[in-house]
Amino acid sequence: MAGLALYGDVGRAVASGDEIRLRHRLESVKLLPPTGSNPPELWGAITATATSLVEIQQPGKRRVFSMAITAQDGDEPDDTRPERTVGQPSSWSAAVDALAAGLAVDVTDDGMVFLDSDEESAHRLFLLSAGNVQSFERDFLSRSDVEPVEDPSQAWNGLTIGAHTELVAIDPSETAFNGWTALAPHGELSPYSRTSVLFHRVWPIKPDVVLEGGNPVPPAPPPPTRRNLPHRSSRSIRTSGLRLCVLS
Repeated sequence: MAGLALYGDVGRAVASGDEIRLRHRLESVKLLPPTGSNPPELWGAITATATSLVEIQQPGKRRVFSMAITAQDGDEPDDTRPERTVGQPSSWSAAVDALAAGLAVDVTDDGMVFLDSDEESAHRLFLLSAGNVQSFERDFLSRSDVEPVEDPSQAWNGLTIGAHTELVAIDPSETAFNGWTALAPHGELSPYSRTSVLFHRVWPIKPDVVLEGGNPVPPAPPPPTRRNLPHRSSRSIRTSGLRLCVLS
């Protein structure tokens, strides 16, 4: 994620050989504890604390807060997860809404307290991941229709990022995959992208914008393996440490 934030398509940047001038820098705050995980009811408070940490270190900087993390099904234990219809606010999305609107969040033993601010400069831009569809079908658009964006990306004031794809070409040098085709056509919604089709009409339409998000290549029978056309990043191995990435 840091590589994408700095360079965009890292593969293209490396192949160009041109000098790259960065006009922004990154800050990050680790959200996970050294061991174990954070209680779901504290996710909003932890996000608010992480936000304040970078602002205290460098006050007055113009920032974009990037949260490439979501609560997937099963992340919250059944006995702690509140019953709510998809699209309804959670304590996490409420914290993001408050922070984006310029409110300060005070974390107390009784929970979060939102403190009003009259300064427009206190408003914050949060970029939120819509979450990924974990498995694919030939009718991938219908599948995305029933895969709602994940918490906290239903936040009204956050900018939720989904995915489209223009990656349809398979490297001809990989002859083992001759005759295979990418799942989504050029310019279509990426099969990885979630949507808000299942939301009630009173909730906002998500995602707000879509960027290149990759295109799976389902195997032709018999399936020896499955290939993928990824949007290249500077790191191909998934890390277990979830981070809040800040562009300034």
